[in-house]
Amino acid sequence: MRRLQTPAKIQSLRAGYASRIQHPGIHNIMSYRSDITDFIESLKERDPGLEARQRAGRARYWDKELDPEVLEAFRQAQVPQKPYVYQTE
Repeated sequence: MRRLQTPAKIQSLRAGYASRIQHPGIHNIMSYRSDITDFIESLKERDPGLEARQRAGRARYWDKELDPEVLEAFRQAQVPQKPYVYQTE
């Protein structure tokens, strides 16, 4: 007859078993740095104002408040597209 294990005993068995299992590549995965990451970090080190200029450029072209009236005018001005755009009539 098999003896039942207590929950504490099961936990200690699992912990002991898990500590003996080692994935061969886990250290390599955790410490991996791509060439692109290295390049970007070196670029930022050489030019500390780069990120601020990038944010300013984004704000200039993308981060804008849109006027709902202008958007509605654009929507109303749209011409419906034909099912096959390359067919001539």
